[in-house]
Amino acid sequence: MPSQLKESEVPTTGGNGYSSCNHVAIAHSKLDAEEAANTVNRRRHTRYPYRSVVTIELTHPGGGTVQKAVECRDLSAGGVAFLYNGFVYPGTACSVTLLRRLGGKDIYKGKVTNCRHVQGTVHIIGVSFREQIFPKQYVDPNFWQHAEETICMQDLSGNLLLLDDRGIDHLHVQKSLRETPIKLIVEKDVQKFIERAKQPDITAVMTELTLTGSMQGEQLIVKLREADYTHPIIVITAESRPARLIACRTAGATTVIHKPFSAQQLVNGIGPYFKKVEQAVSEPPIYSSLFTPSASVMETEEMLRQYLQQVNAASDDLRKAMSGHQIEAIRCVCQVLKGSGSSFGFEKLTEVAGHALLAIEASSSIEESTKELNSLEAICKRLNCTAPAAATTAA
Repeated sequence: MPSQLKESEVPTTGGNGYSSCNHVAIAHSKLDAEEAANTVNRRRHTRYPYRSVVTIELTHPGGGTVQKAVECRDLSAGGVAFLYNGFVYPGTACSVTLLRRLGGKDIYKGKVTNCRHVQGTVHIIGVSFREQIFPKQYVDPNFWQHAEETICMQDLSGNLLLLDDRGIDHLHVQKSLRETPIKLIVEKDVQKFIERAKQPDITAVMTELTLTGSMQGEQLIVKLREADYTHPIIVITAESRPARLIACRTAGATTVIHKPFSAQQLVNGIGPYFKKVEQAVSEPPIYSSLFTPSASVMETEEMLRQYLQQVNAASDDLRKAMSGHQIEAIRCVCQVLKGSGSSFGFEKLTEVAGHALLAIEASSSIEESTKELNSLEAICKRLNCTAPAAATTAA
């Protein structure tokens, strides 16, 4: 089993799979440039930036095993990419030890799927895991929003209300959204902006964090939430001070998009709140695994009916807690659903609730956990207390 290494214990030359640390830095720069130029995303899984040092173990096809500490580049549910000093044949068996952010480690087995020369003796190696993983257990939450998850611009619809008290931001936002069906509505006055936000046709609102008047972005967000505004509040800013960004999220911001941003980065950031409802694919119901030939269908259905009443109530509590930005309440709901799902034959509920719990505990941010929380809410709606056709026929 690969040993657990701290980054400080990794040798700077020779023992970590690289011939030169300078080559590694240059390799990262070259790969960054390549990815910036490539606007087409053909990947199955979302990639998260992951520049941690991990231990790998390669078992070569001709025999022999080598263990190295290497620097990763990115991580996804399906695999990992890392930099390596030399060529590795595709198909080579590989195990990767990943350190959890909240303590502990996991070892995943897979195989090398590609190897490409980058700089000097440094190659970029892609490994595909045998099983899917949950990347957010390992990736710093500060990098979650930078994950490569391209949203099609034509798949969006709705009305975006932008506060632009300087008369500058709307030019860039308008240009970035010109290939989408999203309608941009601009207000320059704060009070008019607050009143307009209350109208039912507004899908989401957007504001700078630094405003020209006496009211700043954090205060504006608080006023909107106090006025029972429950829709997304999107912040665009060049602010980098952690304390102010935390204050912004605490006030009730749904997401923060950092300037400067490209058109695709803006669309990726606001996309989840503007997707066309009619394009949503109807997901099949999820039935309980408690229905077996020896189980009473009527008794099982009644028990599950009562359980799903509790699940629906928990789902409502989850949505309210998300709107009210109550992290502790969200954590409690996730714990309840994770702990009860598999007991009632809904193993998928336990799995998805576990992912949501990991996300909220790792980040302490609703913004960064939105994807997992929305998935949990969607799963709750798919649970079915009736017996599948096969179980009914057997009974």
